[in-house]
Amino acid sequence: MGAKIAEVLASRKSKGLEGLILVGGASPTPSKIPLERRNAMVHVYDSRESILGAINNVLTSKKLTPEVQEQVIEDSLKGGKEAKQSWPISGMVEDISDVFNVTSPTLIIAGDKDKVDNPEMLKTDLLPKISGARFHSIPDVGHLLPLEAPEEVAKAVRDFIRNR
Repeated sequence: MGAKIAEVLASRKSKGLEGLILVGGASPTPSKIPLERRNAMVHVYDSRESILGAINNVLTSKKLTPEVQEQVIEDSLKGGKEAKQSWPISGMVEDISDVFNVTSPTLIIAGDKDKVDNPEMLKTDLLPKISGARFHSIPDVGHLLPLEAPEEVAKAVRDFIRNR
């Protein structure tokens, strides 16, 4: 959900914005995920078991440490019902293309095994819409790439800042 918000804010060209780093990213056009799958996603954060299933089967490629996994579960259980349901019900099908106009230097970082924001989708539906944007793929990680490969994400960010 954060990527579309960041893309809208970057499109406003606020004073002081020097660049945009999207960890994951999202297409400005509506997701093509079928309604039945989106409806099932509404209940992913209902219980510890369903969250654990999402972590292990959808969100990650690498095994998280028990401590990090527990933190993800705890954080996911704490969110409000409306917030948890917002992304699959409306956020992912939101069309922001009418306001999308990102022109700042941009880095899109993706896990090459991401099942949520598929890297190929990002390359075809997002990357061409941002002139001069760079795409960085991190091998063998999924959607929770900052938790699966924090050093690699930090290096990609540092390299982007140095080489803008």
